[in-house]
Amino acid sequence: LQEGWRRLDTAGVAPRAHYRHAAAVIGAHMYVFGGRTQGGRLPEGVRVLSLLTCAWEEVEVEGSVAPRWAHTMNAWRHMLVLFGGHRKRDYLNDVALLDTHNRCWLPGPDADTGSAPSPRA
Repeated sequence: LQEGWRRLDTAGVAPRAHYRHAAAVIGAHMYVFGGRTQGGRLPEGVRVLSLLTCAWEEVEVEGSVAPRWAHTMNAWRHMLVLFGGHRKRDYLNDVALLDTHNRCWLPGPDADTGSAPSPRA
């Protein structure tokens, strides 16, 4: 095994170049959501890179979450937990869950209940 970084040759349609997105790995798949393009657009949808085949796929997901950038996304079992971020001029403190088995967004706990963190990006 060589040390250092190397560029992967991938198949499928890769996401457009963007920054301040979030990525998380579950099993042999890396999920990418959000971010901003060079022109300031907020990409929509969820992209998945198979780490076995190096093929990109844009997955159809039931439900939706507002496009955003500078958010966090972490893997928990077969779920991705999305928190906060920035949209337009607003800081967000919402939570959403992506069920990767059923490919659907689930609402997280209501930010108005309990002691949710303050909005941030």
